[in-house]
Amino acid sequence: METLSPEGSFWIFGYGSLIWHPPPKFDLSIPCNIRGYVRRLWMKSEDHRGTVERPGRVLTLIPYEEWEQFSDWAHTPYEEGCWGMAFRIPAPFAKEIRAYLDDREINGYTAHSVPVYAHVGDKKPILENCLVYVGTSNSPQFQPSETLEELSEIISTRKGKSGPNYVYLFELANALRHLSPESKDTHVYKLETAVKKKLQIL
Repeated sequence: METLSPEGSFWIFGYGSLIWHPPPKFDLSIPCNIRGYVRRLWMKSEDHRGTVERPGRVLTLIPYEEWEQFSDWAHTPYEEGCWGMAFRIPAPFAKEIRAYLDDREINGYTAHSVPVYAHVGDKKPILENCLVYVGTSNSPQFQPSETLEELSEIISTRKGKSGPNYVYLFELANALRHLSPESKDTHVYKLETAVKKKLQIL
């Protein structure tokens, strides 16, 4: 039986822009979820989705035990997990793509390893070790727990070299709706609705 992780290859879990803008040279992708984290647009973007003067907001993952310390306005059911896409990078390209990812995620993110699951109720992960980039609360880019009104105002008005901040949010929401029948994100969908109201595109 063919292994999901041949020697020298690695897996990367994408929970934000990697879902719709995947890494190059992957040879297999799997919709999946990780547990013990919530996804939040709590990282300042001073380049791709904003500027130094007017930073946008992009995603990070917050461990549950840390998230519970914040006064978070968007309820997230624990059973949702955090859905995304895992991409396998073959051994011949592993060094090149790891360097590409380190550069892409350089602005406040650090590399971690997590198990990923194919279904919400699964007890056994489909992959034991999957690389994921997390912007921790120690990062200077970390901006936690803004209200729905504040965050939607930022996202609807900021723009960086990769385009408007709201496009990042809309791409994410659309991708999550198509990943799996189980995939959802209360936080993202509430924010999407609020931003669309501000942009008058509902």
